[in-house]
Amino acid sequence: MFRKWCVIMSGGIDVVKVMDALANENRVRILKLLSDGKPRTISEIAKELGLSRTATFYHLTILSDVGFVEQEYKIIKEPSSPARVGSFYRINKEKIKTMCSEIRKLLETLGT
Repeated sequence: MFRKWCVIMSGGIDVVKVMDALANENRVRILKLLSDGKPRTISEIAKELGLSRTATFYHLTILSDVGFVEQEYKIIKEPSSPARVGSFYRINKEKIKTMCSEIRKLLETLGT
C-alpha cells in the first residue's frame, strides 16, 4: 500500500524501484562514469570499472528500467573490418533531474 501511495505522490515515479537502483555501488559507479556525457559500450564500461560484461549488462538493465541510462545504436566503422552496429549507453540527466525533483516533493509531504 505504501509503495502505491509513493508512486501516486511522486508523479508516477516508482520511488522504491529508483532507490533500489541506486542502492548498489556498481550502479552508482556506472552513473558516475557516464556523467561525463560520453556514450560507452558495455565492454568499455566493464573495462573501466573492472566488472565482467555480464555484471555490467545486468546493472545497465536496472538503470535503464528506471530511466537513468539510455541505449543507442551506432554504426562502427573500423579500417580493417566491415561496418557493424554497436550498442552504446549514455546517462539521461534530464530524467534524473525530474526524478530527484519528484522524490524531493514526496519527502517534503512526508515531513509535514
